[in-house]
Amino acid sequence: EAGYRGAPLPRTTLSVSLFYNVYDDLRTTEPPPDAPVPLHVGNGMNGRTWGVEAWGSYDVTSWWRLSAGVATLHKEFDLDPDSRDISNMQAAGNDPNYQFMLRSQMAIGDRFTVDLRLRAVDALPNPPVSAYVEADANLAYRITDNVELSVTGGWRRLVPLLGTVVFLPGCLEDSDPSPSVGTGPCEIVFEGQLEGGTIPEPI
Repeated sequence: EAGYRGAPLPRTTLSVSLFYNVYDDLRTTEPPPDAPVPLHVGNGMNGRTWGVEAWGSYDVTSWWRLSAGVATLHKEFDLDPDSRDISNMQAAGNDPNYQFMLRSQMAIGDRFTVDLRLRAVDALPNPPVSAYVEADANLAYRITDNVELSVTGGWRRLVPLLGTVVFLPGCLEDSDPSPSVGTGPCEIVFEGQLEGGTIPEPI
């Protein structure tokens, strides 16, 4: 693993990490040679992963900050010749190839803050889950030094598993293993809250 973290330009921060990992004797689920049961835990999987993680921020003004981040992960795993793993290599995980984030944070005056975020996540391979794009916004007003009122809204749309970036009329949660898409309206969430106590200072 190698990386860099610093402030290459005024009002700018940057962090970049490159990684490459090699694994052997990873967990598999093995049946006995001459029967389907009982199952036992084996170590018949090997593989490697590599990718990059990077994020940066830029202070446009004293009250407005822009941030961006990206993370990629590529994996190659295979089984030993004598392995009969029946778990379909689930021990290798189910991870997106990339995640991308953009964020804008504004502190308008002493009491009003606006936080906007856009995030894109690649599809999951096993079990298959569509890639998605989501956006959310948080508006907060500090009524007093100890009380803050905030409103948060969120939006999410799927993109096709094997197509171009075209938003579909449906949403699928990450935890749902079903590969189907377009089964319902886009997820839109709004919530408000009133908080008391110590309020953190704006950026």
